[in-house]
Amino acid sequence: ARRGPILGVVRARPVVSDDPVNEPPPSRTAPPKPPTRMTILYAVVARGTTVLAEYTFTSGNFPTITRVLLGKIPDHDGKMSYVYDQYVFHYVVESKITFLCMADESFKRRVPFAFLDDVKNRFFATYGDRGLTAIAFSMNEDFGRTIQKQLEFYNGPQADQFAAVHKKLDDVKNVMVQNIE
Repeated sequence: ARRGPILGVVRARPVVSDDPVNEPPPSRTAPPKPPTRMTILYAVVARGTTVLAEYTFTSGNFPTITRVLLGKIPDHDGKMSYVYDQYVFHYVVESKITFLCMADESFKRRVPFAFLDDVKNRFFATYGDRGLTAIAFSMNEDFGRTIQKQLEFYNGPQADQFAAVHKKLDDVKNVMVQNIE
């Protein structure tokens, strides 16, 4: 029997996983891009401690940590971030529904909160106030796919427009320096 490291995965319900390495090939017009590192790893929509939908690209014990964290988040509107090991749990609460994601500690806060606002808007546009009475995981099949699509987008380079503009400015500056020399 082959043995590997024990990760201590504890999960009451399996979380959908995906293989981000095997992306579809880039279009013929776009230059090939290096694989992007996943920075937002997990997202959940909950009412109190009742998980309505979730999605992750990887495995680990963060669903368990999230369940504990959900119990500590007040149900009034607000947003905050909690640091746990090398990860940051960002959350937004609106109308007693919590939208939470887990990201690498090195990742900026702007993109995770933009992701959470996007997921929040899509959730309320789809379900309205049905999240206030829904049973656990009742929205996971449909909204889990929405979370997955938004995670893929916000983990891509197009998510942080400011970073893209800044990179273009740096490229132009480098070309100008080379021309002067």
